Parts: sequence; C-alpha cells; structure tokens
Amino acid sequence: MKTKGIVVISIVLVSIVTTLVITLPLFQQEDMSVRFIHITSDEDFLKYNLPGSGTVQDPYVIESFNLGFKKRNLKDYSPLLYLINISKDVIIRDNVFNGNHIGILIIDVNSSSVLIENNYFSSKIQCIDGICINSFYGIKIVDSTRIIVQNNEFQESNYNGYFYGIFFERSTNITVINNRISSFYAIYALESFYFTIEGNYYFESIDIYFERCSYFEISNNIHDYIFRFKVKFSSFINFENNQILGYNNSFGLILENTFDVNIINNTFYQNTVGISTYDAYQGKIINNTFKLNTNYAIEVLGDSTFFKIYLNNFLNNNLNFTMFTQVLDDGFDNLWNNEETLEGNYWSDIGTGSYYLIDGDAEARDYYPLKEF
Repeated sequence: MKTKGIVVISIVLVSIVTTLVITLPLFQQEDMSVRFIHITSDEDFLKYNLPGSGTVQDPYVIESFNLGFKKRNLKDYSPLLYLINISKDVIIRDNVFNGNHIGILIIDVNSSSVLIENNYFSSKIQCIDGICINSFYGIKIVDSTRIIVQNNEFQESNYNGYFYGIFFERSTNITVINNRISSFYAIYALESFYFTIEGNYYFESIDIYFERCSYFEISNNIHDYIFRFKVKFSSFINFENNQILGYNNSFGLILENTFDVNIINNTFYQNTVGISTYDAYQGKIINNTFKLNTNYAIEVLGDSTFFKIYLNNFLNNNLNFTMFTQVLDDGFDNLWNNEETLEGNYWSDIGTGSYYLIDGDAEARDYYPLKEF
C-alpha cells in the first residue's frame, strides 16, 4: 500500500487468521490517539499526498485506509473522515471505518462532487472509564450537493449498529444506490430535494424516513423483515418497483401530509399494513401486488383524498379477519377504478359480486373489478 500523509506510522494489526501491515496518518490529541482524515480546505488535500488533482477528470482519491481509534480513550466525537467547504472532486473508496460517532461527515460541499463507494462501515459501542461513544452516523451529509453513495456495506448488527446509516439534510442531488445497510434508520433525509434512492438492500433495520423533502424517487429497493418507509410533509414522490417484505411485523409504506405520490409496480408482502395514508393529498397507486398482509393491504385515513387506485392485485390480505374487506377508505373522493378504461383491481375474495365494497366511512366501491390476476 502506498504511504500517505505528512506524518505516518506503520501499524501491525493482528487478527485471528492473519496479520496485516497498514500505513496510515496518525494525529495526536490530548489523552487520545486516533486515525482520521480531516479536510477543511482545498489546501488540506496536499497534506495527505493523495493521488489525483481534484478535477472532474482526475479527482483526489481517498482509498484503502483503515480509519478508527488507535487507543480506546474516548473523549472526542471527531468524525473519522471529514470534508467541509471544499471545491475539489473526490472519490472515497475501499476504506474501512471502525466505529466512532461519525464515519464520514460532509458539510457545505457544493462546488464539487463526491463519490463514496465500496467502503465498509463497522459499528461499535466503545466505553472506557464511563465514557462511551456509539456509532451514531455511518455517513452524514449537510448542506451539500452532488454526492453519490454506492456499493457500500454497513456491518450486520443484530439491531445494535449505526443509529443512522446514511443521513442527509438540506441537500440536493444525492444518489444512494446499491448499498447494503443495517442501521436503526437505514436512510434518513430532512429538507432535501431532487435525490434518488435506488437498488439498496436493507436488513436488520427499522425505518427509512423522509421528512419535508420533495422531488425524489425510491425504486428497486428490497426490504427484508422489520422495515417500513415513512414519508411526512413531502411532495412529488415516485415509489416504484420496490419489494417490502414485512413478515407480519411492520408497516410497508406510511404517508403523512404528503402531496402527489405515485406508487407503482411494488410488492407488499406479509406486512402488518401494506400502505397507510393520513391526510395525504393526490396520488396514484397502480400495478402493485398486496399479498398476505395481516390487516388492511391499504388503509386511507384522515383527510386523504384524490387518490386513484387501480390495476392492483389484492391477494388474501386481512388475515386476522377482523375487518370485512382487504382495504379501508376513511377519506373522500378517492377512486378505486379507472373511470376511462373501466378497469379496477383484482380481489381474491370478490366471489361472484359485480363490484367490490370497501370498508370505511367513504363507502367507496371498485365498480369494475378485474376478473383475473
């Protein structure tokens, strides 16, 4: 491995099966030695002697570092990798982040691009003399744009890993693609716009959460076991081609105070409730499959209105048989069929009826149920 940094030290790490010799920058602080990289200006790149020149064609590369505590004296919450207010293009790849409060922190990066790929995030709770640091953020992005996070892996944690896997706020043009994420909040976004969440696999996580966000797409994700998507006070959302597998332990997708949400071509399998809306305004729920959800496949609550719901397959939902039908509509002016094509939804329990009566105060009906799945 190449030697990097002005001050370097060779560290021999002995594991059960092998011995690795790693050369890393070492920075001394009072009562603590820690391996980290802090870049707070473009000039700091030169201190680390990184390959590249910081242009789009030749970005700086932060590669193959093993970052984390050298000694476990935990009196500092310093991020392991910190980028703030830079104008150079950067690739961060093939690194290992060993615990600490924050793995990667990016703030005020708006005139460059950052690619974060193929890194491994190891979560830890470290306590010495009553002082503890939990692995709180794997990646935290604030007030930044043009950040790509792809093909990274967050350690399997048995629900004791990072509290936030990937967190971003007040940011735009964020792409999170093809990551394996195990965290309490796998992804958490606040007040952000024009971003993409695609092709990620979530395991041993609880929530994927979006609040006060607009113009974003969630597609081709797989959620395995205890998961839910929750979206609040957000608008102009496409939710497509996802698999939400709850195994009767969690909600699939929750919408609260949203505007213009399109939910297309998803599978909601064995959730407590497939989709739950509350005070949600306008959207489409089309070509989805709802199968073996414990309670309602869809529940429309509060003042939810102007949803168009058709060409969906409802297969043996409401397993508890505590309600009469597979869906609930307590909102108003929601349509459960396409009035132009005269197509509704397929219902596994319709029997010989000519329409499908829907539970709820709206007294809604699917007037054109499909005959075949």
